[in-house]
Amino acid sequence: MPAPEHPANITAPATTPTEHKEASELEKQHAEHHKAMAEHHKSVAAEYKKAGHKELTKHHEAMAKHHEALAKEHEKTAATHEKMAK
Repeated sequence: MPAPEHPANITAPATTPTEHKEASELEKQHAEHHKAMAEHHKSVAAEYKKAGHKELTKHHEAMAKHHEALAKEHEKTAATHEKMAK
């Protein structure tokens, strides 16, 4: 499974409801990206496990957890922006 492309970054702080809505959508895209990266690393870890590479398996499993945590942070930030958009 190839690694997904990273979405655009936020370039300026959101100050209006419209900007907060846009920022929320972008944060959701980042969350989805990190979820896909977690799946990518799980897939790579499984391949290394089959090949008997314990250290590489462990590394990619750790990276999967890291991306899962990043996805949760982006989801929280998206929710914050949604509240501020109202």
